[in-house]
Amino acid sequence: SPTSQNAQTLLLPPSLDPLPGATNSATLIIAGSGTPGTILILYVNEGETQKLTIPTDGRFSIPSVKILEGTNTISAKITDEKQNTSELSNVLAITSKRTPPSLELTSPSSNTTINGDKNTVDVVGKTEQDTIISINDRFAVVSADGSFRYPYQLAEGDNILKIAATDAAGNQTVIERRVTYQK
Repeated sequence: SPTSQNAQTLLLPPSLDPLPGATNSATLIIAGSGTPGTILILYVNEGETQKLTIPTDGRFSIPSVKILEGTNTISAKITDEKQNTSELSNVLAITSKRTPPSLELTSPSSNTTINGDKNTVDVVGKTEQDTIISINDRFAVVSADGSFRYPYQLAEGDNILKIAATDAAGNQTVIERRVTYQK
């Protein structure tokens, strides 16, 4: 029986380093490891975007990989000079969001004065889902519909409230309100 001279070599798939779940950048640095001397084929959203030879230490880093606004998938394969190709690497998903989150405040209005024994003001408003709200670095609970209410304790005199909405990609919207408290 004739023996095949074209025996295929088993190539192990490359391993991609983890990425954050979200970014506000249009480009990423993709790093990982694979078999030295083989050719890495990088895919963004299942389209081939780049090829490079994996260095002798087995580590690679690809700067300025372009991604689209929205959800993106990143994966890779390796191939050798005999056209043997590995299975697909681990698939990374990352969301690119470049617009700041919405932030509406219904209370307090700016330049509000609070008198009497109650030295708190309710900070009330609405933002997008999966957004963190902070009032002077104190975190408010955001409901599933994006609404929030936080009883903020005031010091006597002028108080500047910095209300910040920050999304998972790091985009931020900030509104400031001046509230005066007099006993």
